[in-house]
This record gives sequence, structure tokens and C-alpha cells, in this order.
Amino acid sequence: MMKTGGPFFCFMLLLATNSCNNEPSGIGSDFFQSGSLYIDSFDTLTLRVSTVALDSMITSNPARLLAGRHIDEELGIITAMPFFQITPGDVPTLTNASYSRATLLLRYDDYSYYDTLSSTTLVVHEVVEEIKLIEGSLYNTSSFDYDPEALGSITFEPRPTLGDSIEIPLSDDFGLNIYKLAEKSATEISSSQDFLKYLRGLAVSPGADANGAVLGFKTDAEVRIYYHDRSSLPVEERHFRLNTSSNIRFNHITADRSSTSLAPLSSQRSIRSVFTDHKAYYQGGCGLGIRVEIPYLRDILIDNPGLHILEAVLQFSPVPRSGKGNTPAPEVLAMYVVNGQNEVISISDSQVRVRLEEDVYLGRDTRYPLSILDFVNYQLAQPEFNQNAVLFTSEDEFLRSSVHRLYVGDQMSERPMKLMLYYVRVKD
Repeated sequence: MMKTGGPFFCFMLLLATNSCNNEPSGIGSDFFQSGSLYIDSFDTLTLRVSTVALDSMITSNPARLLAGRHIDEELGIITAMPFFQITPGDVPTLTNASYSRATLLLRYDDYSYYDTLSSTTLVVHEVVEEIKLIEGSLYNTSSFDYDPEALGSITFEPRPTLGDSIEIPLSDDFGLNIYKLAEKSATEISSSQDFLKYLRGLAVSPGADANGAVLGFKTDAEVRIYYHDRSSLPVEERHFRLNTSSNIRFNHITADRSSTSLAPLSSQRSIRSVFTDHKAYYQGGCGLGIRVEIPYLRDILIDNPGLHILEAVLQFSPVPRSGKGNTPAPEVLAMYVVNGQNEVISISDSQVRVRLEEDVYLGRDTRYPLSILDFVNYQLAQPEFNQNAVLFTSEDEFLRSSVHRLYVGDQMSERPMKLMLYYVRVKD
């Protein structure tokens, strides 16, 4: 498990703060037959920073459905489109009744990202291909054929923190056909298995030219079939529901980066920050992570015999003005140790989390700090040179259910990334 500094580290750090003249310390000299103990720190190690395109990510059974489209100035065109199956609920006996209308109800779950001040268009489509799991899962890159002709659409101003839901009007042909199945108690409306043969699923796409918010909706979307009940007076409009299947639902999330500095990621796994204006990027849903290597770490031991690392603190900051308003930086990131192919290497018993420390008053010292001492010690213990690194993404549930982004600077940026190494060294 990664360790933060304890009392000993704090004491040693205090000593290091008072040892800028690099004079030998007498502390602990009784433990050495000859020589002196130096306590110091440095932050000049080279860091190799990259943006990594992660493999396809599981987005089935997400915490929320994501729908919307936004043109991110540095990450490209972000498009989120939920796919889900619908199964019959409790269908009443329809006597002395007539069809009225059909809608798709989507309930806000308070999540939104990007610009909610612009109007948004959502379009409902019928899926015409069987939605099949791949080894029990579906991914952000998974997609299935759907009828390009809309079942229904709505243009509205999103109010995810004020409104309760949106209701999208659906085609009367679509609604009337389902109503007739219910009216005659057809097997398609009484059996989920038979109904899925009749309707393979629904997909919700953003408008083709939309540039607004990506919105989060609860996973309990429902189709409502409204009808006029004439069994009593006055005539009432009632409805019955078709519910979202708990088995198959996922978010199809894509990014068109062809017009950005990240365009090479279409043909390669990573791109160095020196080619992206000294920035690296994270984004949930789209599968971007921030990779940090310490290529010359082992040279420390070669150049400094008798050196012992006490602590190693990596710190990086969001690029100024990139995390304001409707594009806040993630509050928590997950750190993994990976090899040269970005495959996870397990060196501790638990996942490492790093929390954003926000400068709420001036905004000048907002940062992500964390100890990577375990990784440094692991690297120093390896017998051969390697390309191991630390990789920053988010925890799985946040990855599959968000499009949060993060721009961070490398060592040459306005708010440079740095690694502070605190050490003691015995010198003859």
C-alpha cells in the first residue's frame, strides 16, 4: 500500500528544509564508523509524460445512461449514445379504451458535463440488430445497427439539477402497434423473450450538429403507452409501461480526434506531451489516461552510492482555466503501475487513489499530490531496465459512466509536474 509520510518522515523533512547548504549532518553519526549523513531532496528528475489511449472499456450496466455531443477544443468531438433493451411491465386489460400516444421517459440523475446553456436535441431510434454480449460485457466501442429514421425526437434546454425528467414523443405507428399487441394480449407483450424478438432495443443519439452537454439519466428509462380509458366518466388518459431491461444496457461513447493534436492516437497507443503542447489528457468514457515514466530513476543509485530514498511525492496540476464551471476536474483519480504495453502490474494490495486538493480561494495551487514511494522502490529493485510507469485514470464505475476530462501540464508547462525525492546519503 502506498504510504504517506509518518512522524519520522515529517521530522526528516524538517531537517531537509534546514539543510539547504548541504553541510554534513551530525544526526545519526554514532551509527557510522566513518562518514557523515546527508539529508536532502531534489525535484529535477526527468519525467516522460504521455496521453494513452486505453483499450475498449466495459460500459455495460453503467451507473447512468449518457447522451449528448460536445466539441471539445482539445479532445475532439465527444459523442455519447445509450443502447438499452425494453421489456413489458404490467399491462392492463384494455377494454372500452383507445390509443392516445407514446413517449420515452428519461429521468435526470443530476450528472451533466460541458455546456448546459445550449439547447440539446435527442433522437430515439429502433435497434434492428440483436444486442449480444461479448464474453458477458459490452464496451464503449460496441455498436449495433439501428434504423436511421427517428422514432421520435425532442429539442430542449437541459435543466439536470432543476428538472425531474424529459419525455420524448414517439411515433404513433410505433406506439399504436404496441397498443394493439396489448389489446389482444399477444404473447409478444406478455413474454419478455418474445417481446425482444419484436423490438430488439432502443438507442438515443444526439442531434447530428449538436455542441452542448453530455447528460446523465437514470437507468430506469421507460416507454409509456398512453390510452383513453372510457370505462368511467369523465374519460381519463392512463398509460402502461415498458421497462428498461436490467440485463442489457450500455453507453456507446466515441471521440473524433482527427482535427486535434491527439489525432495520432487513431493508429498508435500513446503520444508524448512534447507533441501536444506539453499537456497530457484524461477522459472518462472515451478511454484516455495519463502515463508518467521516470526514465533515469536508476541512475540515482549509480551516481549517488549510499543513497536511501525516504519519500517520493509526485504532483501535477490541471492546466489553468481547463477545469472551470461546467468542466470540473475529477475529484479522485486512480493510479495503476503498468508496463510498457500499459498492462497493470500489481505491486500493492489495494488500488491507489489520488484526490484533488483544490485552491478554492485563488485557484493557483489546485493539484493532485500523492506518494509513489512504493513504485520508486519497486523500480530501484528491478535488475534490468524497463518501461514501467504509473498510469492515471479513474475507478471503473466512474470511467464507464462519465465523460469528465482533465488537462495536466508536464515539466515544461505553466504549472509544471514534478517529482520530489527526499533522501539520506552516507558520504565517506
